[in-house]
Amino acid sequence: ARFAQEMEVFDLPNGTMIAQQGSTRGTHFFVVEQGTFEVRRDGKRVAMVSRGGLLGESVILLSGAQNATVCAKGNARAYAMGGLRARAIFQEQYQDGKKEVIVAL
Repeated sequence: ARFAQEMEVFDLPNGTMIAQQGSTRGTHFFVVEQGTFEVRRDGKRVAMVSRGGLLGESVILLSGAQNATVCAKGNARAYAMGGLRARAIFQEQYQDGKKEVIVAL
């Protein structure tokens, strides 16, 4: 619940690029609420992602170049969170869970 509460909402017009293959500037991952996103790798469409789909999730685990270009096809809405913030929340939840296990033992 906490994770979802901290996400930002982005309304993205048709053609908005949220990731560019090769860029090292990607900072957010997205959960698609509405609309469709086209995923292209090396100029070729490799996927269409719609409601409930995830985009940019590698920023949670890795840093480095983005492996695809992603654009909104039509108007779209997505929830997003920066990778660093997501990692911090995961770490906090892990520590809380670890404490519960120790108490249970």
